[in-house]
Amino acid sequence: MKKLLKQISDILMSNKGLKVVSLVIAIICWYGIQGVIQSENVIFESQGENGDQPRWRNRTVLPVHCLVDQSLQGRYSAAVEPENVSVEFETREQSSPASISKAITALVDCSHISKTGKYRLPVRCTSPPGIRIVDIRPSRVTLDIEIQEQREVILE
Repeated sequence: MKKLLKQISDILMSNKGLKVVSLVIAIICWYGIQGVIQSENVIFESQGENGDQPRWRNRTVLPVHCLVDQSLQGRYSAAVEPENVSVEFETREQSSPASISKAITALVDCSHISKTGKYRLPVRCTSPPGIRIVDIRPSRVTLDIEIQEQREVILE
């Protein structure tokens, strides 16, 4: 048992400089990753005259979904460019940006489109009560509608 403890001690105590450098690099990487994962959470005072509660602003990236007319579904394919938009939203309560992001949906209404081609359409967001959408970037996306062709091939 003492021999095992001695080996572990030797391993931990050797190459101290390399271990310190590795620890510093790990800490820098951790903070870098945390900065990428977490959205910006900024408190600001509202401009209300009644002394409104403070509000929190966050920015998150969301995928864009297409609202397609049911009669066209399955016959046409829609490609959105860019596929994601950056959405800035405001809440009265401080909560996890990740949980709020799941409640917001970015949509492009293409239900009125009946022909193939490229269309530049506005993006709108739906959100539950208590969340106000402040900004959507880009505010318009390009939608490319194509006919999905189906062919039957007889195999012999």
